[in-house]
Amino acid sequence: MPDLTIHHPFSPSSLNRLSLCSGSWKMTKDLPEPPQSEDASEGTMLHALIASNDGEAFEKQLATLTEEQQSAVIDCLSFRMGLHDDADKVMSEYHTSIKDEDGNEITAGWIDFVVIHPDKTADIVDWKFGRTPVPDANRNFQLAAYSLGVMQEFGVTAVTAHIFQPRISQHTFYTFEKPIAILVNLKRIIAQAQSDTIHLTASDEACRYCKAASTCPACNARYGLVPADIQQNMLSDPAKLLDLWERAQMASKLVDAIKSAVTDYIKEHGSLGDWTMEQRAGRREFNDNEAVLKKARAIVSESELAQCYTISVTSVIDKMADYFVADAKSRGEKWLKKDAKKHAEAILADYIVRRDGSAVLTKGAKK
Repeated sequence: MPDLTIHHPFSPSSLNRLSLCSGSWKMTKDLPEPPQSEDASEGTMLHALIASNDGEAFEKQLATLTEEQQSAVIDCLSFRMGLHDDADKVMSEYHTSIKDEDGNEITAGWIDFVVIHPDKTADIVDWKFGRTPVPDANRNFQLAAYSLGVMQEFGVTAVTAHIFQPRISQHTFYTFEKPIAILVNLKRIIAQAQSDTIHLTASDEACRYCKAASTCPACNARYGLVPADIQQNMLSDPAKLLDLWERAQMASKLVDAIKSAVTDYIKEHGSLGDWTMEQRAGRREFNDNEAVLKKARAIVSESELAQCYTISVTSVIDKMADYFVADAKSRGEKWLKKDAKKHAEAILADYIVRRDGSAVLTKGAKK
């Protein structure tokens, strides 16, 4: 599996941001990559799983996912199947290099899925596992760049680019047919980013994933969290950093209050601007565990079935403790619940492991 975390200086995924705020390139180019978030790690894992889509290893990994993750993967695979009935080539995680008229690489990146058809057309797909809609395909410079790369490398005349977001059931697509126009636009975006003059333009779309958002004067001025007189080195000054963090706590409470008010308004009125409430399907569950186990045991072995179980340490110990207390009572004895729990935990001690903990920020913690 290729390392998808290594990016071109003008990666296709950054082009939309640079088109909105050309100065963000110079603001971010020397900043280290932040630690990968849980959502980003999940996205990387799901992309890799969809690309493999074969054999026992795929089935085993699929079985470890949550029901929502499984549904997202299956929806992507089903969507993919509908694109390559007549394909000459089918490729997953394909690396494309986009070049200018002189053969110089201007950007490069990994396309999630590529289909080359006999009629010199192609389809490409970008899987998105977030819950925030991304720019539609017809105004998405990432997909325009990918499409141009496919045109250059395979000599196709038209590329239909798809954005598929299974978690919000959204699919947009656009057919790119003008490679010269795409190249002109990409070169313009890159030239503006490299300009000696830094132009900063804050917006929700431009700032959402920008590494420099916390130190950007335009972003701070628009959203008002950081005072304008705080300089770029504010995050290295402990006093200023503490002040910002304390402000953020109050801002977080305000955001929660606003979210609650917006939710109540939409429930009553149906919408607020472009915001609406989306009803998502609830989690599926069995209503008769004994009947399910009886049917399952007729098909799979007990050891295979055991791999499907998720057993809570706390709940098992609690059930065992209840049994010990009740058993003692039946013999005319009294056993405290806390002592019964200790006994149950001692019996299960060889099977209990503690996973790595996580560090959390606390206030007033003992040193």
